[in-house]
Amino acid sequence: MLKNQFGIIKFAYVLILVFLGVLLWLYWQGSTSNLTSKSVKLDSGLTYIFLNNGISDADILAQSRQEKVSGISIWVEYYKEIKLPEKIDVSKLLKQIKKLVVDEELDYSEKGNVSLVLTVEIRDEDKLFSKIVFFPPGYEKQSLKTSQKRVAIVIDDLGYKKDISDFLNLGIPITFAILPREMYSKHNAKELKDKNMPYILHLPLEPEKYPEADPGPYALLIKMNDKEIKKIFKENLESVPGVVGVSNHMGSKFSADEKKMRVLLNSVKASGLFYLDSYTTHKSKAKKVADDIGLKCIENEVFLDLEDTPEYMKKQFDKLIRKVEKEGECIAIGHIQRKNMVPVLKDYIPKFRKNNIEFVYLTDLLK
Repeated sequence: MLKNQFGIIKFAYVLILVFLGVLLWLYWQGSTSNLTSKSVKLDSGLTYIFLNNGISDADILAQSRQEKVSGISIWVEYYKEIKLPEKIDVSKLLKQIKKLVVDEELDYSEKGNVSLVLTVEIRDEDKLFSKIVFFPPGYEKQSLKTSQKRVAIVIDDLGYKKDISDFLNLGIPITFAILPREMYSKHNAKELKDKNMPYILHLPLEPEKYPEADPGPYALLIKMNDKEIKKIFKENLESVPGVVGVSNHMGSKFSADEKKMRVLLNSVKASGLFYLDSYTTHKSKAKKVADDIGLKCIENEVFLDLEDTPEYMKKQFDKLIRKVEKEGECIAIGHIQRKNMVPVLKDYIPKFRKNNIEFVYLTDLLK
């Protein structure tokens, strides 16, 4: 009899825990969907206001969209740079934006001056929903380009790891490079596509120390003929649908072979993509060949994490900031598997912003 009573009590206890778990799950689902829909609704309202005031797509110099997560809250953070058209009534525009913000029970702040640069931020308490940078009428894109300091962070070697949320949650534009035909290549590509984040194919090429240094079974090798190179490139490309560009994984030997690179880069061009030379060798012929055939090609300038230690990475990030300060924009590469990459990058984000350096996608540097 006592044993049966204990069993009933135990069963009731389990039921209560399950019930509480369901309630918590429902609460979490409700919180996340509310914030997401609220941020998306705000952006739709802002888009309507822009169109109503004569701001077209041609006036949008840059924009990005990031899904953010904090605790049980999920929302979408939007960023836009807008060159105001001539004869626009700026006071009317800002008045309409402020009214929308009040109606949606959000917080509005602005910094700067519309005669120079005006930055508007809209938040739900501590959650940034929208950041809009307005440049004055007549502001030349060339002067914008030279005055802006921009950095594109590329994270290599996706495909082995399913969960990339630690990088996504940093809340900055990152361009991911996905290895072909790996376990999670298609999964990673779909997740990034759903978030409207551009990503590239990380194409394995033969390194100097091959086969001791192994680029994997789907690499392009010096011994391959033109037909084999085109075939394997096509198969690798099809395994990561939706890419906007191609970069090399390893490849110090292949990249230095002008003839082989011409075959590869002609295939890249025919696919409507651009090429990022990871620059694993100073002998690389990628830029020369790309210029010859009219292919857009950009080059990596800093490897951030060749050593997986905070000390090394901090030294590289300091180097990156100095290069951006000197040159205006820069590309740097890190790797998904480095355990110290996320915490060090997270610590450095405020330092980049303090130096007025903007994080952008690789595609933004091509414009």
